[in-house]
Amino acid sequence: MSVPPLSSWRPQPPTSETMNDHNVPILSDALKGRHIGLLVTGGIAAMKIPLLARSLRKHGAEVTAFCSADALKYVAERSLSWACNRTVITELSASAEHLNGDLFDAYVCAPATYNTINKFASGIAD
Repeated sequence: MSVPPLSSWRPQPPTSETMNDHNVPILSDALKGRHIGLLVTGGIAAMKIPLLARSLRKHGAEVTAFCSADALKYVAERSLSWACNRTVITELSASAEHLNGDLFDAYVCAPATYNTINKFASGIAD
C-alpha cells in the first residue's frame, strides 16, 4: 500500500456561509416547529446527549434540556447548552413549567436508565 506524498494533500478552507458554530445543517423538516423537552438523567450514556440534541435540531426541532444533578456528572452543562442552542434547565420552580402542555410537543427521556424507567412505572416523581 502506497501513501500519497504530502505535497498532494491540499486541504480546502471552509466555505463562507451563514452557518455559525451553533447552527446545524437541516436534514429534514420532520420536526419543524416542534418543541422537544429533553429530560437528561444520570447515566453514563448522558455523555452522548449533545449528539442527540443536535440530531433533533437537524430535523427542525427546538430542544430544551432539563438536567438532573446526576446527569451533570456525565455531561457538561455548557456542551449541552451549545448543542441545544439555549440555556439548560438545572432546577425546577414551583410553577412546574416543564409540565405545561403548551410549551412542549414531546418529551424525550435519555438516557432511560433502569432506575428512571421504574420511577416512571411506579409514579415516583422525585
